[in-house]
This record gives sequence, C-alpha cells and structure tokens, in this order.
Amino acid sequence: MFEIIITKKYLWFPVKNDGKKVFAQVFLDKETVYEFDIEVSLENADFYAAWNVENYIGKTFVFNGDFPAGWEKNIKNKDTPPEKKGRFPLIHFAPKTGWMNDPNGLIFANGIYHMYFQHNPFGIKWANMHWGHAFSKDLLHWEQADEALLPDENGTMFSGCAFLDEKGSAGFGKNTILYYYTAAPASGRSHGKKFKQMLALSSDGFNIKKLPMPVIEHIVADNRDPKVFFHEASNAYIMVLFLDGNDFAVFRSQNLLEWQLTQKLTLPPLWECPDLFPLTNENGEQRWIFWAADGYYFIGDFNGYEFIPKTEKLSAYATKLAYAAQTYSNTNGRIISQSWLRTKNHGTSYTGIMAIPVSLSLKNTKNGERICLEPIEEMKSLRKNAKVLKSPENGTLTSLNENAAEIILNFYPCNEGISVLDIIGEKLSIDFSLGKVAFKDENFSFSNSDSLHLRIYIDYDALEIFTLDGSIYFPCEWDMKSLTGEISLESGNGMLESAEIYELG
Repeated sequence: MFEIIITKKYLWFPVKNDGKKVFAQVFLDKETVYEFDIEVSLENADFYAAWNVENYIGKTFVFNGDFPAGWEKNIKNKDTPPEKKGRFPLIHFAPKTGWMNDPNGLIFANGIYHMYFQHNPFGIKWANMHWGHAFSKDLLHWEQADEALLPDENGTMFSGCAFLDEKGSAGFGKNTILYYYTAAPASGRSHGKKFKQMLALSSDGFNIKKLPMPVIEHIVADNRDPKVFFHEASNAYIMVLFLDGNDFAVFRSQNLLEWQLTQKLTLPPLWECPDLFPLTNENGEQRWIFWAADGYYFIGDFNGYEFIPKTEKLSAYATKLAYAAQTYSNTNGRIISQSWLRTKNHGTSYTGIMAIPVSLSLKNTKNGERICLEPIEEMKSLRKNAKVLKSPENGTLTSLNENAAEIILNFYPCNEGISVLDIIGEKLSIDFSLGKVAFKDENFSFSNSDSLHLRIYIDYDALEIFTLDGSIYFPCEWDMKSLTGEISLESGNGMLESAEIYELG
C-alpha cells in the first residue's frame, strides 16, 4: 500500500506494455473510489495514463495492489493530461493512449458532435472498460476529452447510446442528454453482480452524472448495448437491446425511464451492438434497418412495437475490419454512421482507430435494395493540392510526403486485363478478367461489364475503399511506418478513364 496527496488536476500512471498486470484499488476514507488493471514495470514507461482527480484536490488516496516496490515514485500529479507522442492517423480518430473499441453515445448536441467510445486508458489491450470521449465541430477534427464514464460499484462501462431529451420527458429538463449504458460486473467491488442497463445525464456532453438505479434490470446472460430513439409514428421512445446469441429485444417508453418489453426476436447471424433506424429508398418509401455489430443487417418494417424483417441477412462490409458501428443521434434526418476499425497499430501507444464517418442511404442495386455507404460530404473539405489526370499514362501518379490522401480512379468497362495501383510499396490489384479487386489478403467482386469507380482513402493504419455507388465498403488494415513515397499505376492501355488525387489536410 502507498498514499498520494492530491494537489493538482491529474494523476499520471506509468504504463509498461506487457509488464506485470496489477489490480489496483484506490481508497478514500476507507471507501473504494476507483479500481483498474494496469501493466507496470520499474523500467521506463511506454506511456502515461491520466485520471482526472480535480474533485479530490486536498484529499489523500490510499492505493492497494501488488505493485513492484518503488513503482509509485513514478506516478505524477500534474495540471494537464499527457501530450500525444508518436505517430497517429491523420484522418482517423485514435485515442492518445490505450485500447479503444466500440463507438458509444454518438450524438450532435449544442453545435458539437460527441463520440464516446470503449476505452482502456491503462493499457493497449482490452480491459477496464471506460467511456472515453472525443468531440468535434465537423466530424473531421477531433479533440480528446477526459474519460466520460468510469467503472464503479456496478461494474465496468460497456456499450450504449446518447439521446437528446428535447421535450424533457424524463423529468430532468428540456434538452438534457441521456446516456444509456451497460454496467458490466468485473472483479473487485462489482464481482457477482449482473449486467444491467443504467442511465447518466448531462447538460453539455462533458459533465456527466450517473443515476444510481438501473432503467432495465438484468434479463438474461450478458444483455447489453442499449440504443434509444424516438418513433414519431407511434409517439413513443424505443430501445433495442442485445440479449444473448442471436437474440434481441425491443422496448417502448413514454418517459424514457420506464420501459415495456414489446418484442423478443432472433436474427441469425446478428450479434450484439444493435441499431434500428429508418431509411427512405429511391421510390420515396420508408424502410427500417435492423443492424448489428458485424455490419450485417435486415431490411423490414417497424410499427413501434415489433420489427418485421422482409429480407434475408445482408452485409454492408466487404471485410471483417469494421465493427460495432452506431448511427449518430439528433442529426436532423441525416443518417451518419461510424464504426471501429479493429487495427493492431504495432509500435504505437494505442490500439484501434475509428473509421471515416459515412452517410447511409438505401439504393436499388442489381441485387435489390441495399444500404450504401459513402464518406460524409465534409470529407471533401480536407482536399488540397488537387491533381486531375485524363487518361493517365502508366507510372507515378503522385508522391506523398507524410500526408493522407484520397484517390479516385475511374475505369472504362473492360472484360480483361489487370491494373495495379502501387501505394508506397503496397499493391492494390484490379483484375477485370475475374471481376475482382484485391489488397493484401482481402478482395471483393464486381461486374466487369460495368465501369468501375474507386474512391480510396489512404492513412496510417488503414486503407478504405468505397465503390459501386456505395454498395461496397472495403476497409483494410495496413502497417505503414511512413506515408512518404510514390503512388504509381500499371494498367492496360485505355482502361483508366481518369484519376483524381488529393492530399488531405
């Protein structure tokens, strides 16, 4: 055990990747105020994890845990959180430090987009689920804030959503932001408890207060991931919840506090992180989308009580990299989705990045109605140093100097031949004979009788391709140590109609 007197706003904890794993308990006046797992060593830290202790200035913490003798001397009490160090993606959000997975509580409120996320500030592996927090005015430039929700006596903080209570239906005042989240019991003071759905409140998206009582008690297994919205046609608030296996539940409420179960449904192979939202098709007809973690979804009808699937299981992703997407709340009918990319980020202080935000629409394709994903319109504002090439010759298209890039390739209809885009040594192959695009170990198919338009985003850690009018989203991981080098093309004569190349600021 050791003691620390709090004199400044932040405690910095030294973290050593693959160091000794310690379960730390923090006491104030013999009451537990915080618990977390942390990897430690007496060697130099790989990074520092920050805890905002502003409310405890002048107090004395007692720490308990199997720490190496003398390790506590490396804990720092500072006025500011640690600065970013090392290499980070240029057009994708990544946390300053630690593990990140599912986006949570995506919402637009008071002129600001808020993105909360599953976060382990104390290591680059999954553990200690908190809600991290980042905010932006344009969905492009993100600033990371302090942790929004910390583990407590009910457990760690699993996934959930945010909802703007414009009417004040919950009784906390108009335009209060309500956060529905899953408390997931772990070791320590929450051991032996069960998963349940909890509620927290905020007026500004930054200062969040938890309520003590659950809004939905435990139902079955590790039931989790509540998503809440208002259904105008039936004049009620709706919650969708993952139960277990391929099972989900639908709830209704008039006050956002008391919830009535109206449906249990099984949708194989959907699993966890449900979302339910409307899209209008090209004929002006409204459809409802039941979505889950892997990008699988069903199109159907929703009457405010039950979702009725009208299609077989469909998929929005061409790879397994994207996961746990959630739509933003309160975006005035615009359906914006953002997913977690399960990147490994070797040699960095973080694990996991967020995908480019996308706009969702429902379009008629050769295979029927399908969700189409396209980069949000705001992405175009990042473009600089445009280069437009008509019928470009083989060879170098452009060079990058530590810049992210967007490349748009427009091919004529073609039945044979191969084009290869070399991106700083990594090759993207477009095989018109087979109707296949391949990058590393991933590929997708297209009809070689149609023109092919590829919109490619290049950044550290990930390459994302949008094509076939948004019906193909193809995100891939790559371990780029540098974004400096040439981008070149080898293509059959006359196959490439044009190329547009932009550096992204």
